[in-house]
Amino acid sequence: MLETIVNDLAKRTGAPPNQIVVIQDQDVVWNDGSLGCPKRGEFYTQALVNGYWVILEVDGARYDYRVAATGYFFICEGGLPPGVPNTPNS
Repeated sequence: MLETIVNDLAKRTGAPPNQIVVIQDQDVVWNDGSLGCPKRGEFYTQALVNGYWVILEVDGARYDYRVAATGYFFICEGGLPPGVPNTPNS
């Protein structure tokens, strides 16, 4: 899976895969289907989701990838670290 994500970033940035640095590759259990990166107006499963938190760096820029164990992944902008609730407790 990591190779797929590195190749995705290489396509997005035009950088060769061997110039992409893996900063973090961590197994996590996400609180819900948003993988810690909820988008306004979207609805997500409220079940726990097994996956990974991958941070890559190229040319001084870091990219925060959220990954489900199913293989679904995306770059998260402004997300929450694993274990932080997506909505405030009342």
